[in-house]
Amino acid sequence: QIDGWLYESNYFDRGHLTRHKDVRWGKTPQEALQAAEDSCCWTNCVPMHSQFNQKGDETPLWFELEHYILEDCIEASNFKAQIITGPVLSQQDPKYRNVQYPLSFWKIVVAVNSQKKLFATAYLLSQAETLEKFGIERAPEVPFGQFETYQTAISDIELLTGLNFKYGADRHPLSKIDPLRQEYRPLEPQETQKPFRTSHLLSSPEELRLAPPEDLSLKDRPSMSLPHSEGGNYNFSHEQLI
Repeated sequence: QIDGWLYESNYFDRGHLTRHKDVRWGKTPQEALQAAEDSCCWTNCVPMHSQFNQKGDETPLWFELEHYILEDCIEASNFKAQIITGPVLSQQDPKYRNVQYPLSFWKIVVAVNSQKKLFATAYLLSQAETLEKFGIERAPEVPFGQFETYQTAISDIELLTGLNFKYGADRHPLSKIDPLRQEYRPLEPQETQKPFRTSHLLSSPEELRLAPPEDLSLKDRPSMSLPHSEGGNYNFSHEQLI
């Protein structure tokens, strides 16, 4: 496990995968504060370029995506959501100070909307172009367009990461699933950076949508269901969970 030495005298941030504010909730203020502090651990950090991770004059889309999901959608609409996030890891990832660091990151958002319908969508962002052009030792001011973000299918995230987000329709749909049971083939660098057929390129923060765009709908996929606490099931199709 790497720690602070990797981040010294360069423009790598200790990028939180799960944002501090995302877990700052609980039955009491003390419980909420403790939950937020628990996010400040090395296992929740990954090397992120400062221009990619922090809000500045030119807002990086990863920051804008996190803000959009929590403040603009979850808090504004007063609903609960599960957010799963992580890096795309490859054996071919570049090295800095003899440590490999990821070029791409993903988020999956699952929630129940006001109509009691379960929906989910996924996002994928790469900073490869910016790192290749400007390097790590300098942090130039770069335009928004330098960061490529795609709203994409969850199946694409499965392909990139080797993780498994499928489940059964029992009372505990995720508890009996091995998230690593899929056969995993390490991807080449160009495979982790190219858009998929199901991807929708986001060129500005204004294009962010929590619900998937129409061109991400995969209508030939079967419908599924998940149980909820009041009995019965949430029924949804892969148009909603993609």
